[in-house]
Amino acid sequence: MLTEHVLKLFRENYVPGIDIRNLGVSFGKLVWDTTLQLDLFSVPEEQIVDNKLDYLIDKIRQKFGFKALIHASSLLDGATAVNRAGLVGGHAGGNVGLGG
Repeated sequence: MLTEHVLKLFRENYVPGIDIRNLGVSFGKLVWDTTLQLDLFSVPEEQIVDNKLDYLIDKIRQKFGFKALIHASSLLDGATAVNRAGLVGGHAGGNVGLGG
């Protein structure tokens, strides 16, 4: 089904006489991420627990924002995580300084 759609788009946009050397197509996020690739050097049960914790943290941050859950060290003087959370990609985005 996806291949048919890609071929249709290609045929609609192809200009005869123009050579095409490479054409790349990729698909992502087609299925729910329900699998976990285990690390050979760690205890599987710990990895499963860590994965569940990461999932829970992601859900809380999606609902309440990144600053809803932060490490306590992020509240110390000189820490930047709280300030950076409100910036574009964690960067000042052209503004002067982190506060800006």
